[in-house]
Amino acid sequence: MRLTNKISIAALLAMASTSIATQANEVSLSYYDFRGTGVLFNGKLYFNERLSGTLDIGETDFSTVRAGVSYQTDLALGSAPVHLVGGYSNYDSTSGAWFGAGVRHGLTPELNSKAELIHDTAGDGFRRLNFGLDYALSGQFLGTGGYSVNTDRVSNEFRIGMSYRF
Repeated sequence: MRLTNKISIAALLAMASTSIATQANEVSLSYYDFRGTGVLFNGKLYFNERLSGTLDIGETDFSTVRAGVSYQTDLALGSAPVHLVGGYSNYDSTSGAWFGAGVRHGLTPELNSKAELIHDTAGDGFRRLNFGLDYALSGQFLGTGGYSVNTDRVSNEFRIGMSYRF
């Protein structure tokens, strides 16, 4: 495992131990297809009702690390609340900042959807339109899936896996 991944995992664990969350923190492990197949580890930690931190570590034919924050605004698109996102990305030999906005919407009590439009400055820069679904299997376990359509000849991304809320 690369040093940057070890540092990122240590930072995630430190944030988890100090989180004062009012919502459920979450960790997930997924099958991941992004320029090769492998695994994706994701962690989400709530600092308060509006602000959360995220960390993605993907291992396929190369390493992917994305760390960032999400802020829930007072705006809504219909009944779906709008959130702003931003952070740092590293893809083996290139890194950059990413930022964007998205919405989450409950389709049923068990099924939630997410859509985000993100600009990533890594490499020559690209945009990512990300869609995802979470299905609550119980109060703590979720089935998750997502697909990202990327521009500028960057491979699209697919993930499917399980999440645990704590």
